[in-house]
Amino acid sequence: MIKVTIIILAVIVTVFLLIYLFPVVKVEGDSMLPTFREGKILVCRRLFNKEHCKKDKIYVIHLRNEPDGSPYYIVKRLYRTYQFNDKTMYDFRGDNKPVSYDSRQHGLFKKDAVIAQVLGNYKNKYDND
Repeated sequence: MIKVTIIILAVIVTVFLLIYLFPVVKVEGDSMLPTFREGKILVCRRLFNKEHCKKDKIYVIHLRNEPDGSPYYIVKRLYRTYQFNDKTMYDFRGDNKPVSYDSRQHGLFKKDAVIAQVLGNYKNKYDND
């Protein structure tokens, strides 16, 4: 009985850590076309050291909180990094310029807004791309 309890606990802890360390995000909208289309599932890696974000990599950014308090995230590519004294600020942009809400409208993002780096997208047998 104790072995079963330990195994169940280990599975629960493992699943929790995987979900926390490797969040999964669903793309909404067309701002990242042609790289990612709406509905695409992205696998990410949560970032703890946000000083070393790399140009041209794609990140999940906390944009704002919704009226109900839930976070609203966006997926954008890092265009440029700025250093102001000891502050790091990021210029994130969508790949589809005409429809993307990004740093061109929002302004620069603080490093604390960066949540995760996109590692890739989930492919299934029904995907056309």
